Amino acid sequence: MDYMRHIEGYDKNDKPEPLLSVESTNIPELVRKLADIPRYRLEKSLVQLQKQTLPDLLDHVDFLCSITEAKAHAIVTFDFDSHEDRFRKQLSNLLDDFEEKLINEITEAIREYIPTWNLKARDLFQGWRRLHGTTIKAFLRKDGEHRTKKSNGPSWNAKLLSEPQRNLDPIWNSIDKKTKRFVERRKKLVEGEIEILMHNLRNTIKGVDSKAFKKNLENKGPELQRAFDRVESAIRSDLKQHKGRLLEDGNGDYCRGTMRLLYKAVREDQESKKHSFRAALNMLENGVCGPQGPYLVIQNKHNEYWGAQKTKQKKLGEEAIERVMNEIRTASTQLSVQQKPSESALKMYANLARLVKEGRDQCNKPIRTSHLVSGSEPTVKIEEE
Repeated sequence: MDYMRHIEGYDKNDKPEPLLSVESTNIPELVRKLADIPRYRLEKSLVQLQKQTLPDLLDHVDFLCSITEAKAHAIVTFDFDSHEDRFRKQLSNLLDDFEEKLINEITEAIREYIPTWNLKARDLFQGWRRLHGTTIKAFLRKDGEHRTKKSNGPSWNAKLLSEPQRNLDPIWNSIDKKTKRFVERRKKLVEGEIEILMHNLRNTIKGVDSKAFKKNLENKGPELQRAFDRVESAIRSDLKQHKGRLLEDGNGDYCRGTMRLLYKAVREDQESKKHSFRAALNMLENGVCGPQGPYLVIQNKHNEYWGAQKTKQKKLGEEAIERVMNEIRTASTQLSVQQKPSESALKMYANLARLVKEGRDQCNKPIRTSHLVSGSEPTVKIEEE
């Protein structure tokens, strides 16, 4: 409140004056932190590129170049499909965990609280009926955002949302805590599946003398784990955005859109029938507590949300699993192909091998040093010249 009085301006003769200065409200600091979030994500992505993505790519190119130096081996026979199916099953189990241990809890809480929210809303309307008719008219005209000296509190919409926020915030605010246990357990199960895959592959290629192939293979385990990590992280991040759309009153949020339609319908009805503004208020109350009101919209939007989100993350996760498994399949197939490269191909391989070495040198020194200087990766150490 003090921050808004500073921003909007106030008469210094009014008493009391704001207790806090602009900076003392900590809102400017919060804004700065929020503004830094995209930069943090960019830095994190750049560190990931330097530490994992580029080295993996260079190892893969190194393998493709070195395959010409090795003799062709017997065809590598391995049941890739069964292992891929097992990873898909782990992905489905992860999504089911989110649904059963978090989403369903929110769904059930919304269903149980709707009658209470309606009762609280009717109590609010009882208070608003005591307002002067011109004040009611102003609130209806301004979609609930009117302010007066006597009524300088939250908008009507914010007050209508206060009870859902009070009831549901504890659940949403504990998302990280609620998901931590089953995510960690699922991560260990995925690690177990990766170890089984790698163990069986190592046994299958015991006679293979391609160091580049074996090194390239070892990179695939972390890639598979990251596929699951990305799904888990995306769900948690998206859930927090979803919460904002359900329980906030900003542009694009469900409540504001729903209430605007109700205010519009009430205004049009009042203008055509010329009834009192208290009668218009009764119509708004019935709309808020009815099937087209914000509380049932919250319930319906939440129910729609998870179905679409689950389908989206399942598709992305399966595509990532399939991509990594196909890379392993392709590399295994390359081992059994007898290659007779031309002179130009050999020159190209030699040039690529040189570029791979230069790329590794860049990752290991200049790029790492840049991260340290920028402060994006505090664990990076500058190498001596």
